[in-house]
Amino acid sequence: MSARPSRNIIQSAMEYIRTCLDDPDTGWSGVTVVKQESKIDENIPPIIYVRLAPDTNWNDLEIGSDSVMRNPTLLVEIFGKSDINRMDLKDYLIDMLKSGFPYNEYEIGENDITLTKQNGYVTLNGKIGDKEEDVGIPKSALVAKYRYRHLLSLPVINNLVE
Repeated sequence: MSARPSRNIIQSAMEYIRTCLDDPDTGWSGVTVVKQESKIDENIPPIIYVRLAPDTNWNDLEIGSDSVMRNPTLLVEIFGKSDINRMDLKDYLIDMLKSGFPYNEYEIGENDITLTKQNGYVTLNGKIGDKEEDVGIPKSALVAKYRYRHLLSLPVINNLVE
């Protein structure tokens, strides 16, 4: 089954982030990238949780046409090992994602996801939100995994007409 655009954007972002982090020249190692909230508890920081915001804007392309362009917000949540790790990782991710990333299409199997082709580019379409997450509880009272969290919100567009 072919993945729909929302899943393709998430998977494309995850693959791009993994590829960049795996580059030996970056100095990053041991960072886990997940797309399911349940996977956060199964891993140890640093963890990057990638998803789309629940609301997506749709732009009409022309009057009288039912063609639209999707404008989702990509959320990249960081669970750092420390405050320094959180800040360094968020700065690296901003630098890496601000220029966009390849939009890939995938086939979804029973237990796997397979890249079928690259079909364009996902680009930034507004200001990047950059915010340390504060749940209103002292960090010392939180489970270590949840102490050093940061959320990046990136309004993006994949330049595909739907």
